[in-house]
Amino acid sequence: MVDIFSTTESMVNLTLSSYFITYAIGLLFWGPLSEKFGRKPILLIGIGAYMLASIACAMAGSIEHLIGSRVLQAFAGSAITVVSTAIVKDMFEGREREKIMATIMSLVIIAPMVAPVLGAFLLKVASWRMMFVTLAVFGAFAPS
Repeated sequence: MVDIFSTTESMVNLTLSSYFITYAIGLLFWGPLSEKFGRKPILLIGIGAYMLASIACAMAGSIEHLIGSRVLQAFAGSAITVVSTAIVKDMFEGREREKIMATIMSLVIIAPMVAPVLGAFLLKVASWRMMFVTLAVFGAFAPS
């Protein structure tokens, strides 16, 4: 990506740093909104914005565009995390809630280990832009 965007490694690394910082801030933002406006509208807004931001990442023509799109992607993705956790809290009690949350957290822990393997495979058959298209497609299937 350094060569593609004619930039520095630190700017490329900023795409990841800005993602995680924005994701953490977004968690605090979406929770109160889901309490006020309901889970479903916030979840759908989050998924829709995540898909659009993923497509914007795929279409990035500069590193600044990619960083900005990643920030939007992180902010939208944090809505999905907050609402899904709140839905589990709303629907389940006691031991059943613990089991479901353990399953979800297991997936959260496993995903970062599996993602680089899947990403490396995808890079063998397509460009880095396809990674973001794939994320948008996953977002499209999430509500169903």
